Amino acid sequence: MFGTIFRNVARPLLERLGTMIAVYLIALGLDSDVVAQFINAAMALLFVAFDLFVSRVGRESDITRFINEASRYDNVYGLRREDD
Repeated sequence: MFGTIFRNVARPLLERLGTMIAVYLIALGLDSDVVAQFINAAMALLFVAFDLFVSRVGRESDITRFINEASRYDNVYGLRREDD
């Protein structure tokens, strides 16, 4: 149950947290001087990169889980893997 809630609610929020913070920083940066805008842009890029990293880790986790669950069907006729 916890895994389902995490996978469907918490993980998407975590994956978009950096983008939310980046949008806030860019919107806040419109009223600041040029140096602060560069810092805001750098922080925004950092948070977007964090989003991309978390998304990639999540996708790899999903792929690994899918492969591990698919291996349970090795002995089912018609779903057996071909020998190399």
